[in-house]
Amino acid sequence: MKMMKRTTFAFIFICVVVAVSAQGLLIVPSNINPEPADCNIIMSPGGILSFDLMISNPQGISAQGFQAIISVSGPGSLTGNEPSSIAVANDTNYWIYGNSAGSTFIDNSDGSYTFGDNPDSGLAELLLAGDIMARYAFTWDGTIGDYTFTIDLDTSRSFYLDEFFSKQAFQFSPEECGFEGNSFTLHIIPEPATLLLITFGGLFLVRVRKV
Repeated sequence: MKMMKRTTFAFIFICVVVAVSAQGLLIVPSNINPEPADCNIIMSPGGILSFDLMISNPQGISAQGFQAIISVSGPGSLTGNEPSSIAVANDTNYWIYGNSAGSTFIDNSDGSYTFGDNPDSGLAELLLAGDIMARYAFTWDGTIGDYTFTIDLDTSRSFYLDEFFSKQAFQFSPEECGFEGNSFTLHIIPEPATLLLITFGGLFLVRVRKV
């Protein structure tokens, strides 16, 4: 009877693990900076907008490394800022901390950016809820409007490597800010002082043209 109970428990446990793993690792954007108010970002032209990708669900699984590709679209330009992105390699709050190869941030020249962690130790690390896997930082050109960030969920492009170096899928859950399955949207506007300068500059140009 005890053997049957143990066998049943083991079977249920394996089914739960398989079911959770089949869903894919759940990633959510976090630590958006500057901090948004109702998905609105106030910043200066030339300023840096950044956000992290955080593990949301505890999988109880290990990984060798990861890679995630995010594309950006909007009325102006958000240019990838590599130094601010790869700075996470030296932060103890990040999953990639301690990886001697550090992190990579690549401009794919098509409006998309790749963040990876260059696994080189051959050792798998446990994935835990709350771990930060990547930071995406961008320099804003000052064009007001909605900017949408979309993660590529193609497992050949965005994935984590399990302990067998097999590519496994992500799930993406923004949970707010224009959630559309694999994207979220932020509305970026200049800080008040900058907005006043833009307004006065426009009025001045209109006056000069009239003269």
